[in-house]
Amino acid sequence: MVRQRLSDRTARLACGWTAWSQKGHEVGQWAGFEDAAELVRITGAHAYPALASTSADGGVLLVSAGEDGVYRWDPDTGERLWRAEGSYEGVQGLATVYAEGVPVLAAGTVMTGMVRWDARTGEQLPGCDPDYPSFWDVDTAVLPGGRAIVVGASDNDLFRMDALTGELVDDPSGRQWRSFGRARWSTLAVRCCTLGDGTVAIVAGTRGAEVLRIDALTGQPLGPTLQLDEEALCVPQVATVDLPDGATLMVGAEFEGRIRRWNLHTGEPVGEPIDTGEQLPQLAALRLAGEPVLITSSDTQAVRCWHAVTGELLGTLPHIGRSWCTTSPDGAVLLAGTTHAGDLALYRLGSAEHTGG
Repeated sequence: MVRQRLSDRTARLACGWTAWSQKGHEVGQWAGFEDAAELVRITGAHAYPALASTSADGGVLLVSAGEDGVYRWDPDTGERLWRAEGSYEGVQGLATVYAEGVPVLAAGTVMTGMVRWDARTGEQLPGCDPDYPSFWDVDTAVLPGGRAIVVGASDNDLFRMDALTGELVDDPSGRQWRSFGRARWSTLAVRCCTLGDGTVAIVAGTRGAEVLRIDALTGQPLGPTLQLDEEALCVPQVATVDLPDGATLMVGAEFEGRIRRWNLHTGEPVGEPIDTGEQLPQLAALRLAGEPVLITSSDTQAVRCWHAVTGELLGTLPHIGRSWCTTSPDGAVLLAGTTHAGDLALYRLGSAEHTGG
């Protein structure tokens, strides 16, 4: 395995963000794109999926699932920090959260249910019933009161577990619930977010082309289930992003590649569907250069950026496959991307907020 370190000055992407012209707008000049840089590349990592998150010391946590285990990498040098050996076949999602000072890394898998590790050492944490079903996605959240949880999307609905112990979490009335019991279909995707009033919301996509909004503390719906039209097969990707007006945008990607957006609070549609032209696109939503954007990627080796509200295509980054995004503590937007050659690369796309004049 070869590791290569690139400086911010010399690691400018050869093609940069390829400009796309739409309605006369030259995207290559859009703030933030000119700062795209490859920070480190790990060749032969065979990573899928990958995750760039934040660590307790304000740094970057870079992890991936490979053919023979789960790995944590040094984001500066590309050195392997640890490998969690074992059979973790079919890892579908990775997420991190801090629980009583412990950085917990959670993985939802098809064959072995939910698995969790101490992200500092790679030591597997106890708990999580091995009889749990297959998990298709995973996310984490901190509930009002400070309890860290892991939420898993599975064949049998949504599961909510204590991040540190792996035990199913009781609702405020003391009732332990194995699932929310809100979905009529298997759930395929899940994301958690904190709303302006402090409510922790869970957004989930289902095999029946539904999008759910659920209060993570009580398990009660935050609004009616949103049913997509009959053209949609399922919703395998969801995301959320805060808008400048204080609203939260909820995003769902259909298997066929269309992206739909709603106001999470009201359930009202936002804009027309975006046709990415890609089947099963990977989806992330965040702020880049002060604007809410959607980042999509797929096996066609191209990462695309869209304005989250208008749906305008802003640019594309070639030669990168499925990717996962985060915002670092210093405000940098980071992307962990994979390639057909089996490489894992970490990119800095720009700043989350506008820094120009």
